[in-house]
Amino acid sequence: MKTLIAGITMHDTDVEDAYLHNEAFDQTFCGIAFSDLNGNIQFVNTTFALLHGYNEKELCGKHLSLFHTQEQIHRELIPLLEMARVYGHCQGTVGHVNKDGTTFSTRMSLNVLKDDDSPIGFIFITKNNGGNSPKPEIPKHLIKKTHHLETSARKIAHDFNNFLNVIIGNIEISIRSVPKKSQLRSNLEEVLLASARAQDLVREILDSTRPDNHTLKPLHMPVVVMDTLRLLLASLPIPIEFSQKLSKGNGWVLADPTQIQRIIMNLCINGYHAMEQTGGKLNVTITEIDIDPADSANLNMDPGAYVCMSVSDTGSGIELDVIDRIFEPYFSTKEKGNGLGLYIVLEIVKSYGGNIRVCSEPGKGTAFDVYLPRIDYDDQGLEAILQEQTT
Repeated sequence: MKTLIAGITMHDTDVEDAYLHNEAFDQTFCGIAFSDLNGNIQFVNTTFALLHGYNEKELCGKHLSLFHTQEQIHRELIPLLEMARVYGHCQGTVGHVNKDGTTFSTRMSLNVLKDDDSPIGFIFITKNNGGNSPKPEIPKHLIKKTHHLETSARKIAHDFNNFLNVIIGNIEISIRSVPKKSQLRSNLEEVLLASARAQDLVREILDSTRPDNHTLKPLHMPVVVMDTLRLLLASLPIPIEFSQKLSKGNGWVLADPTQIQRIIMNLCINGYHAMEQTGGKLNVTITEIDIDPADSANLNMDPGAYVCMSVSDTGSGIELDVIDRIFEPYFSTKEKGNGLGLYIVLEIVKSYGGNIRVCSEPGKGTAFDVYLPRIDYDDQGLEAILQEQTT
């Protein structure tokens, strides 16, 4: 038996995944729309509809010309559609018309939707650039659904945290009776560290519905990197060669520990996947860098002091026609990827006033340079600070 969801035919085994994708489409802050090759709309998410002053049911079957003036269609939309037909994707700023007649602009990412390599339609991802478009009012049923999801997530997180407290408590008691230099003690300490990181993940779940509530604290990047890598490398199913070069200097940033760990994990796992078939070497370095006004324009950052974390691999590299798209939401080069990992990583880094630079060559590997603003943190002894970070 087959089921049609969002204009896509699939078997029953795919229905649950498709439902989850629909939920994700509806709750994202980007407007998403699917059309056929003639511009007839097949599906829109809630954000896209509200951005234009409609509801989803009003728009299915309508033509894209509904959202644009004739001038916008000929000057902006048609050139983007033609570029997408040739290159498979493109981006640009496009003017739109609201239901009440007011105009506004969006940053639009346009991709060709294919079936067995044959184009069958377009995917539009839009983000409001501002202008006269009113802020969409969130429907009450979505507010209620979101509140229910928040409540469920928090309950699960609290229950999981209770289990972790039992695990941690028993490990701490057991460690006291185990010789300090024994293998058993080393194993228990690893379990204790992993449990502590699991508690950090619980805090991330609790904070996920409150994005402005992350706890910022001074972090010594070399320590955070070493901590995260120790857990990551032990969990990889296939061992890879690994090297690290971490600065012994200042290296302090003001950030949320869980978010920084998420950045490290994502970049390292991407590097691992690039070398999964052929093997290779993963390199992580931490350096301090001062960016002057001349370089700041190229890096799209303010001049100043930064900590640069570079994660590089000797894997397959990224094709030139793809590298400009890797930070786009929902774009992925992996068969099972959701296309949100690098997008979220970049959003986190930018929220701290930093940026990411990518260098890659097909067949030779990829390097991600993550720049985070550096702070001076000399108010207390180094030993006390490092102890604070690991507790």
